[in-house]
Amino acid sequence: MKSKKLIIYSIIAIALGAVVFTVSLGGVGWNIKKLSTTSVRYAVIDSTDTSVDITAIDKVNLQMDTADVEITYGAEFSVTYPQLFTLGGKPATKIKTFVNNGVLSVKSEAVWHRTVGLFNFDDGTVKVVLPRNRNVDLMIEIDTGDVKFIGDASTKTNYVSVETDTGDVTMQDVIIDTIKIESDTGDIKFAGSKCELTQIEVDTDDVKFTNCEIGDLKVETDTGDVKITDCNLQRVEIETDTGDIKITDGKFQNATLRTDTGDVKLVGEVAIAKASIKTDTGDVGGKSVILDTGEIKITTDTGDVRLTLLGKKEDFSFLINVRTGDTNVSSMIGGDKIFEAHTSTGDVKLYFSE
Repeated sequence: MKSKKLIIYSIIAIALGAVVFTVSLGGVGWNIKKLSTTSVRYAVIDSTDTSVDITAIDKVNLQMDTADVEITYGAEFSVTYPQLFTLGGKPATKIKTFVNNGVLSVKSEAVWHRTVGLFNFDDGTVKVVLPRNRNVDLMIEIDTGDVKFIGDASTKTNYVSVETDTGDVTMQDVIIDTIKIESDTGDIKFAGSKCELTQIEVDTDDVKFTNCEIGDLKVETDTGDVKITDCNLQRVEIETDTGDIKITDGKFQNATLRTDTGDVKLVGEVAIAKASIKTDTGDVGGKSVILDTGEIKITTDTGDVRLTLLGKKEDFSFLINVRTGDTNVSSMIGGDKIFEAHTSTGDVKLYFSE
């Protein structure tokens, strides 16, 4: 038994030592990539490649094992992609590129018998430059790696899809008609972007929108939070299992919010013309929100509801159904605005800005 413990402690000590050693070297400016027993070589598909008519390409299909992806706009189209080699010069990844019916496909897969025992700290980055003068759609599938799309105010892309196993996805200042993202583990971040249709499915980690304009938004998460800050959205449907939904400022025409154990948090000045909110154990609202709504229905089992509504109490008609909790508002027919709340054991506390 002692020998087994000694082996375990030794392995832990070696692992910790390796971490400390690596961090220490990084702190003095040493690049960990120098430890790699592989090298990265890059190839480019652009106007200088006589085997490809880049002007005929209207879609890019990237399928990579391990690599980051960076997308920007430029004067002309190009794709720069990495390939790993052993130090002996043999390919550690196999790359296939071909064009079919206007679709440029770049596919990589590991050559496993050459990667066993290799130490690789640099998988390289795929760099896609989309032309400003015409549309090129994107389809990206990555096992491990981050995807980052930096847009501009004058160029729109019609369609983007991203599928990742492990890696973050960042959309900065993009204008996209339709975007679909599926991720197992990794944060999804949108900032300064305009999209007509946005669909996101995430297992673990958070989804964040900041200063965005979106027509239709649908988000599904298992354990991650969904945070929307200072956005203008038309139709929103968000569903989480254990994650919170947090909305800070912003305007919504129609919102459907569902969470099992998470809270629905509203902060600042939030305007939702019509809303449906449902939780199992999570709370709804917050102390620092002023909610401007024309019609809202809230259903929760054990969560509390606490909201400050824009306007006077007389502006609203109330339907309040509280079984064992407390409430400071009773059902009544009043103004044209409708507030409906149903709880099993939670409280309903409503306040008014006037």
